[in-house]
Amino acid sequence: MTTPKRKGRGRPPGASNKFTRKMREVAANTGELPHEFLLRVSRGEAIAMPGQKKPHYPTFEERVQAADRAAPFYAPRLSAVGLKASVGPSNPWVELLEIVNGSRRKPPGYQKP
Repeated sequence: MTTPKRKGRGRPPGASNKFTRKMREVAANTGELPHEFLLRVSRGEAIAMPGQKKPHYPTFEERVQAADRAAPFYAPRLSAVGLKASVGPSNPWVELLEIVNGSRRKPPGYQKP
């Protein structure tokens, strides 16, 4: 038998944890943009934490997560794009494709008769 969920139970959606709040404070104090900060974390650089003497070195999991979140800033997702091309004698791509697939290659030293 399951118990019905109580209102107000747990962390509300979108609420940040202590680490996230500290990181936002650091970013606000340094003037560093979020994607720059994520890139530094993904590289494994030491992160100065407010109120602590020793810097924080990101774990492998934190580095992977930061790289995943920083990726859209540096390399947008590719989307499938349809290509409409007419194939005919007036199309320059036909000549290129014929050269690539070997149908128009001439052996070395070939001379036209």
